[in-house]
Order: sequence, then structure tokens, then C-alpha cells
Amino acid sequence: MNSVKTDTLHLLVGGALALAACAPTLPAAERPNVVLIVCDDLNDYVGHLGGHPQAHTPNMDRLARSGVSFRRADCNNPICAPSRASFLTGIYPHSSGNFFFQPWFENPVLQNSRTLMEHFRANGYRVVGSGKLMHHLRTNDWDEFPFKPDYGPFAYNGQEQVGHPSVPEPFRSIGAVDGSFAPLSDVPFGGKEGKGWIYGTWGKAKPLRYASEDDRDPTPDERNAQWAAQRIGQFAREKDGQPFFLAVGFIRPHTPLYAPKRYFDLFPLNALQLPAIEPGDAADTHYREVFTDEVKGLRYYRTLGQSYPAMEAGLKAFLQAYLACVAAVDDCIGIVVDADHERDPHEWHNLAGVPEHVEALQAMRQRLRRALRSEGPR
Repeated sequence: MNSVKTDTLHLLVGGALALAACAPTLPAAERPNVVLIVCDDLNDYVGHLGGHPQAHTPNMDRLARSGVSFRRADCNNPICAPSRASFLTGIYPHSSGNFFFQPWFENPVLQNSRTLMEHFRANGYRVVGSGKLMHHLRTNDWDEFPFKPDYGPFAYNGQEQVGHPSVPEPFRSIGAVDGSFAPLSDVPFGGKEGKGWIYGTWGKAKPLRYASEDDRDPTPDERNAQWAAQRIGQFAREKDGQPFFLAVGFIRPHTPLYAPKRYFDLFPLNALQLPAIEPGDAADTHYREVFTDEVKGLRYYRTLGQSYPAMEAGLKAFLQAYLACVAAVDDCIGIVVDADHERDPHEWHNLAGVPEHVEALQAMRQRLRRALRSEGPR
């Protein structure tokens, strides 16, 4: 079964590492400012990469045209936490032994190594960040870090986060994160009696107000984009000669796949094109020799098919939500890029990286992210 490539838009982290390595040798006035943009679970469903013919990503395409797109770049690990720990320390998982979800700063190798942020700071940079960068955040790596990772909004039934009520069972029972997708206009439970949308970090949730597409609270990704744009503008006004490294981490298109309705409207269900699934294409993966039918990817794929009259209908519903979230995060990237380009483009450097691969629709059945097959981690 073909998995989706993540040879996504990269003025990749390797560029950031190269700039960091060169920083000590450059006079302060010549040190470039660096902006790093990270998206979670973004595959090659990006216009210029051609992963899906209906992807709508004008801002990522514009950024790619302005620089270099590394189309053969592979993530260092197909799971979020070790992948991010690897590219932000420059140490391979097979060297550190950090392969799964252990906090990176508890790993005996990584805890005694310098992160990219620390290296910039040690060489005279202001280091600021927000959103999801490391999977396990250590705030003292940053001079400023206003917003911790927030996967919201979530559907809230008045007592707990749940799968969105418009998602059919049994897929909805997968839960508030992986079993949920809907436009923001579909306010859970009508937004009545203390129910509706909530967001916030774990244990500190609060309501996300939604009256209309034009009258609502920003999503966490929108808030981080606005922060990054404002902070870039503030740096431009300060003119103190100190270079900066600014990193912003967006959650989408990670699940739950919630986005404003206008992004869903870009992809009518009756016009969506599904990726090809070739019969027997997974036969050489030996996946079933390692995992049972209850492993996450196989179970999710099976449950999606059980939740709709036909598998095609389920895949289209999920694909619509995924493409909508890609389009939404593309607009967030556009906000950051526009703020950056207000200055002399020769003074500013944008670096966009995708550190992990995604549970592609046609790959969900076989592995759900945790595969090292050639196209999976790209």
C-alpha cells in the first residue's frame, strides 16, 4: 500500500543547523535572523509537491518559490517526539537511543547535548518560540515562549473532551483527538448548557467562543501565527543589532481535524479525488508479521469503514477534513511569511521543516505513522 511522501516544503532544519554552526564566525551585523516554521503531520499534500492534485497551499508554494525545496529529505524517526528531538539536537535516534515517547531531556545522551535553540542563544541570538516545537517542552531553552502546545479546539460534552458528535460511530469512539473531524461552524451539542468547543493545554481548558466564521476566538494555530507576526514586527522596531531566532510550531494538520468552514468548502465531497490503493501493495511490508489486527493503524482504518455505508465515503470525509486543515495551516504560514517579507528580504531567512510523517489515508490501514518504508518518512 502506497504511503504518502512527506518530502514537504523544506528550507529545512539542516539550513538552520548550518546557520547556527556559522554564527560564531560572523560579525554581529552579518548574522541572519532566522524564522523556523514547523507543522505537525503535514505530508506532501502541498501544491508544489504534487502529493494531492486538489491541495490548496498558495503560501507554502510561494515560500518554496522564494528559496529551496528539498524534495528528498527524510525525517529521522517516523514518530513525533523522537523526530523533533533529533532534528532540534542534530543527533540521530540510533545514536541517542531515543526512539519513542520518553521525554528527550531524560535521555542520557540528549540531556547532555545542546539544542538548536541553545546553540543560537550561546552565539548571541535572542531565542523565542511558541506552539509545538519539541514534543516535550523545556521552557528554559527559550528567552520567550508564550503559548504551550495546544491541540484544540476539542468537542466538549459538559464533562470531558469527546469525539465530535457529527462523526459517526464507531469511529467517534476512538476519541477526542484521533476520532474527530468537523468544521468549526458545527459547534458540538449546539454550544448549549456549558457544552461546545474548548481549548487550552492539558488540565487548563477554557471555552472557545464561536458565534460565526467572523465572530469567534482564534484557534491555537491562528493565535501562534498572530504572535509570530507581531513578534517579528517588534524585532524590526527594536533595531538593537542583536539577531534573533524565532520558531513557531503549528498543530494542524494533526488530529483532531477541525478548521473553519471556509476551508472545508474548498473541497466538496462529491468532487474529492481519493489516492489510489493498489491491491496487495502492502504484501512486502511484513507488517502483519509484527502487529495484530488491533494495532492502531489497522484498527482505525477498519473502524472508519465500519462507520460509513462504504469505505470510500469514510475516506472522503476524512480526506476533506485533512485537506481543510492543510489549507488552514497554510494561511497561518502566510501570516508569518507576510510579516517577514515586510522587511528587506535580504535581511530575513525563513526555514520551514516538517519533522514527521502523517497517517496518510491509504497508509492508515497498514501503519499509522510508525513505518520506515521509503516514502513514509519523506
